[in-house]
Amino acid sequence: MSMTEAPLITEERDEAHIAGRPVMERRRTVVGGDPSFRMLQTVWFFLGLVEAFVGLRVILRAAAAHDVGFVSFINAVSGPLVAPFEGITPDYVHRANVVEIGSLIAMLVYFLAGYLVVKLVRIATAPRPADGATPTRTHTRTTTYQ
Repeated sequence: MSMTEAPLITEERDEAHIAGRPVMERRRTVVGGDPSFRMLQTVWFFLGLVEAFVGLRVILRAAAAHDVGFVSFINAVSGPLVAPFEGITPDYVHRANVVEIGSLIAMLVYFLAGYLVVKLVRIATAPRPADGATPTRTHTRTTTYQ
């Protein structure tokens, strides 16, 4: 469902019967589809992309990969992403292997930021009742007694 399509709205009706007589009836409106679906997919996609680049940087630096070709590309792309976090803590260095603690902190911060953006989008695009009343969740079930 794209952002321009109207959500699917269906009415559901639940009834309970005892000895053939209806004793309870409930109705509810179900809104199908999430208007923020594509936006949330985009946020998660970019978050995954950032996490992948920074994660590859951490792995390649820990493996002491030579800075040529693909490794150079990863370092060039992820460099600006981890720059604000460099120097927060010292890196763990053993021979030529380096574990960049700042990059791991960057991954955590970017994940939390992406999660908060997703929550904000969900809050901003949550369905609201037309009359201004507070929405309530209703769990219904159909029961028939013989």
